[in-house]
Amino acid sequence: AHTQSTRLQMALDEHTGHIGALEKETQKLERQYEIERSRTSNCIIALEKELATKTNAAESDATNARLSTATAAIQRLETMATTKVSSDTFEKLQGRLDQMEVTLIRKADTETLGKAAQQVTEQARQLESVASHVRDQGSKLEVLEGRSETLKEQILQKAESSNVYTVDGVDGMLRSYYNREEMDALLSRVWWRLGDVAKAPVSTPKPPTR
Repeated sequence: AHTQSTRLQMALDEHTGHIGALEKETQKLERQYEIERSRTSNCIIALEKELATKTNAAESDATNARLSTATAAIQRLETMATTKVSSDTFEKLQGRLDQMEVTLIRKADTETLGKAAQQVTEQARQLESVASHVRDQGSKLEVLEGRSETLKEQILQKAESSNVYTVDGVDGMLRSYYNREEMDALLSRVWWRLGDVAKAPVSTPKPPTR
């Protein structure tokens, strides 16, 4: 597509150059035609004045010959201008140039619109993928929120239950059940019976003998 556009642009530039050259040539011929026409008109005026003063046959023939020569020169210039570049040829070239410009513009617009459509389609696909991912994440988040609420309810129920005790509460209960003196006495009896008196608490009295 790029190569075709380049070729069209080169052809367009070439035709534009030809048209410019033809316009310059036409202007040159027009200037030359005006100069020759002016000179011929001046000659005709001079001849008419001369004819008014001189009426002999020889001079009249010479004047007619010069007039015929001038007229032929004018006709030759007109023929050259017509064969160099006619209005029909110029209009045809201008029409071809306009058609090539329109074709090139349409080609460029088609390629641009095609690329833009592809980009829009790709962006739409990416947005749909992102939206799907967001929906999946939203569903997972809802599930996690539900599980979190359930866990909160279970924790609150356990915290409010009378069968659940804290660490401090359990320690207090154990201390009230077994005080230090009773524990020391119990351990002393155990170590005494095992024969390891050194491990027995010092402050604990010896167990009574039976």
